[in-house]
Amino acid sequence: MNKRFLIITCVLFIVAIITWLLAGNTPSQQNSLYAKQLPMVINDWVGRDIDVDDKILRILETDDVLMRYYTKKGIPSVLMSIVYASNNIGVKGVRATITQAIRTKIKPLVIQADKTVQTDLLVQVIDQAKLAGIKNVSIATVNE
Repeated sequence: MNKRFLIITCVLFIVAIITWLLAGNTPSQQNSLYAKQLPMVINDWVGRDIDVDDKILRILETDDVLMRYYTKKGIPSVLMSIVYASNNIGVKGVRATITQAIRTKIKPLVIQADKTVQTDLLVQVIDQAKLAGIKNVSIATVNE
């Protein structure tokens, strides 16, 4: 086998792996743009965007976040949150993800949930976090 061919093949393989790894951590601007195109007025519901703090974006590890209150006269407001992450892990992935994240230092965990989240799902996530080694679990909600 030609030495030059082997070197080129190895370089291309390394570039492909690096590209694949970097692409998995890049926020999808396309999804962010689609979320922001949601109408501000839906029937009689009027939307109002909520600024997302940079600290929250760092915690979520994505810039693809849209938070918007929709209000309609005489009806309680509705908070719509869209968070796009290319690595949705589900309940089964919570423990492994947290174990990896706290390898160097045990950190507190803040779970942001609203009143529509089923209690059993929230308890499952908390249980997985504690099994991973988290000692301090807090639950946060957004008030209008």
